[in-house]
Amino acid sequence: MKRKIAVCGLLLGLAACGETTQAKLTTAVYDTDASYKVLATPAADYVTGKFGTPDPTVKADIKTASAAAIAALTPLNTAVESSATISSSDVATAESDLAAFQKAISAALSSVAASKGQ
Repeated sequence: MKRKIAVCGLLLGLAACGETTQAKLTTAVYDTDASYKVLATPAADYVTGKFGTPDPTVKADIKTASAAAIAALTPLNTAVESSATISSSDVATAESDLAAFQKAISAALSSVAASKGQ
């Protein structure tokens, strides 16, 4: 019985090690890209005035942050599609740009709430 448990533990350990660094980076690219796509809709709604008149500074921040995120994600998505090597620093840059985009959207939502007196 102890031997079966030991073998199962070994197999589980090997399975956990089976995911390569590139696979993890690919997953991070997919996650970052999906997060960008989720955030893009409220960002576009704010910029186009669906929540009222957008603050020009916040609008500019959203556009700048969105462009930076797209610039970082586009080559990563191309690399994933062609099974090319992805660097962890490129993924970190995309994640950082996504965080800046999220911060800009947060400022937009705060601006909307303030304009509605909430």
